[in-house]
Amino acid sequence: MKINNIKYLIVGLGIFLFSNCDSMPEPEIEHSPIWPLAGEWLTHVYNEDGTVAEGTVTEDTPWGTLFALRTYNTSDNVSDKAWIRLGTTQGAAVWGKVDCNPSEKIFSGSNIANELKTGQTFTIIEGKVMLNATTLQHHGASGVTTDSIYIRYTSSSNNRTYIVKGHRTTHFLEDNY
Repeated sequence: MKINNIKYLIVGLGIFLFSNCDSMPEPEIEHSPIWPLAGEWLTHVYNEDGTVAEGTVTEDTPWGTLFALRTYNTSDNVSDKAWIRLGTTQGAAVWGKVDCNPSEKIFSGSNIANELKTGQTFTIIEGKVMLNATTLQHHGASGVTTDSIYIRYTSSSNNRTYIVKGHRTTHFLEDNY
């Protein structure tokens, strides 16, 4: 009698488990209002002539320091404003609220207050995100295709123009270059 009860219990449990497999719908993915501009980017900073920007070269990184560039929506949660933050104390460091257009995938703005340097401003000459523009294949990278970012801006702190180029982070260690 005990064996029959165990058989019924196992069959009943199996029916219960298999009947609930597809009852959970896939969650809808919600993005920031500035998507696809929002993200974390791994970038290098160059002078306008293409040379590596001063203060970013070390003995271990002759190609220049890798900077995290973060782009994210403002507390207003609107689609035409974004925060851009690059570095912290370097000459090329900026943090400010800029204009953006997610449908055209561009950033812009003139005389933007640089929150990292009191009294200083920066102007974005050109800023754009290119979707699926980079395949990461450098030194054993993952081979994943990801988005690219390009920002050319002028800083009032030294009247220099900088170019920031990089890719959206994949969070794979081999892609941190």
